[in-house]
Amino acid sequence: MNAPSTGEAERLRAILVMLIGLKTAIVEGDIVGGTCVNTGCVPSKALLSVCGRMQELQNEHHLKSSGLQVFLSLPPRSLTNTK
Repeated sequence: MNAPSTGEAERLRAILVMLIGLKTAIVEGDIVGGTCVNTGCVPSKALLSVCGRMQELQNEHHLKSSGLQVFLSLPPRSLTNTK
């Protein structure tokens, strides 16, 4: 069986086919890992998590009611720069 990419679904299918005793070849014409790992689900969830934590830190009245005081000093552009 040939798997046309290395996305999560194709990787699972290749493993299942291998477990039943067939030979498997994975052919990737782009970035290894597929859309979900590289540009879709995983990066989106990481970004949402960071944004959620920042929103919690900016919610001063909630923090003060818990007896916490937080000072956050980050250059705004450092959060959006990409390589």
